[in-house]
Amino acid sequence: MPQNIQGEITKDLIKGTVFVVCLFYICGIFPLMSLVLPLFIPLPVLFYRLKLGRNIGAIIPSAATLIVFAVSGRFDVDLVFFSEILLMGFMIGDCFEKNYPIELTVLKTCAAIWAAGIAIIFFYISVMNIDILLVVSGYVEEVLQMTVTIYERAGASQDMIHEAMSSMEQKRDMMVAMIPSFVISFTLMLVWITLLMAKPVLKTGKMPYPAYGPLCFWKAPEFLVWAVIVCGIMLFLPHRTINMVGVNGMIVLLTVYFFAGIAIVAWFFEQKGLPPMIRIMLYSIIAIQQWMLLLIAGLGFFDTWLNLRKMNSEE
Repeated sequence: MPQNIQGEITKDLIKGTVFVVCLFYICGIFPLMSLVLPLFIPLPVLFYRLKLGRNIGAIIPSAATLIVFAVSGRFDVDLVFFSEILLMGFMIGDCFEKNYPIELTVLKTCAAIWAAGIAIIFFYISVMNIDILLVVSGYVEEVLQMTVTIYERAGASQDMIHEAMSSMEQKRDMMVAMIPSFVISFTLMLVWITLLMAKPVLKTGKMPYPAYGPLCFWKAPEFLVWAVIVCGIMLFLPHRTINMVGVNGMIVLLTVYFFAGIAIVAWFFEQKGLPPMIRIMLYSIIAIQQWMLLLIAGLGFFDTWLNLRKMNSEE
């Protein structure tokens, strides 16, 4: 390999590694930025994965993880999350290179993240010899206790505080049981957002982006309607375990239908020719208002029959 090419590769590796490590520590220094900056961490990994190839591109997420581990000196949740989103960028680059359709790109990326997460959890359990359910339950209980403290400081009535404390154990068990669907939905959301953000980034660097076509025309597969029906039936069966399986399934399906619904909203914005600032404002309102999220998911669900965008139609 010519020395000048090797020098360029080395520079790219250093720039990519330093960039993602800096993003990680900025999130730690400024907690408010930790809500937004993690979304940008997979992008340089994806960019250099496509630019440098699979083997050389893998050096950036590996080196970044080792640097953070060496500096912190401990294996914790932050390190696991950091390594997972680095893996996300790398896997999306793999799928882009193989020109997978968008559904397969999302599924393969999420599957790799979940498999790595499960492997890390089992490794941590075996090394530390702990009960992971007790750890998770304890963490959830701390969060609920913090909620009660916020109620107290906000001057809530004693009846409300008493009710929150009396049902804490029940809420804790329910939240622990719903963690699988929260993790799956959160991963789906991160991968989807990364796909949306990757297009302008890769175009700026003259890197290839798959020909997915306008994502505003994406539609949830029709067979998922049956999954919704099955999960809905599970919610009414007289068995707690079956109920919780139904709840977890419904949360994941709502996430998928939210993607379908937001695609309809994006299509509507395109049709109306709304300016970018107006779109950002409206998207922000959707993100803040919980009832809007459910409304958008419902829009995606009923589009199975309504065909709001008149796709495959002569109109």
